Amino acid sequence: MQERKRFSYYAFISYKREDEKWAGWLQKQLETYRIPSIIRKQNLNVPKKIYPVFRDKTDLSGGKVLELLHKELEESQYLIVICSSHSAKSQWVNKEVHHFIELGREDYIIPFVVEGEGSDSFPETLKTEVQSEVLGISVPELGKHQAFLRVVATLLNLKFDQLMMRDRKRRKRKKMMTAAAALACLVLLAGGIW
Repeated sequence: MQERKRFSYYAFISYKREDEKWAGWLQKQLETYRIPSIIRKQNLNVPKKIYPVFRDKTDLSGGKVLELLHKELEESQYLIVICSSHSAKSQWVNKEVHHFIELGREDYIIPFVVEGEGSDSFPETLKTEVQSEVLGISVPELGKHQAFLRVVATLLNLKFDQLMMRDRKRRKRKKMMTAAAALACLVLLAGGIW
């Protein structure tokens, strides 16, 4: 795993404009997701949050676009590619993937498939320039939340099953607390009406 200290961003999200909703959703999910404390205790190098994550819409300033994107790619530990029929044909996505590969970082590319099956939705550069076979994380196959957790596990070099189990427990506990709060409100409301 690469040294965390060298990078300004955990990841750079590459996407085609038509997939902007997916890119925005993924950035928000990553930057606001709190890593379960038990996992942080067991893995001392794991942070509370995955922050910041680069997306051009929220982080790019003025100047020459290609130069700025290259700089931000160099400052990103991982490259997450939103893969769809749109990004498969995108000249910009291909340029970003190509530059990341040129940096010698092909092992740190995460294809996040939002449409289609496997490598059919990969940008051409990802299919032709990467030396080994790349597996994508597929939303159609896994569902949104599970695919998101797989990205988190990859970014932090964690076992997916461990993260999934802790996340399930947290979500179950949150539902129980919400139900208990709703019940308490009903009891107070009923007492007020009585």
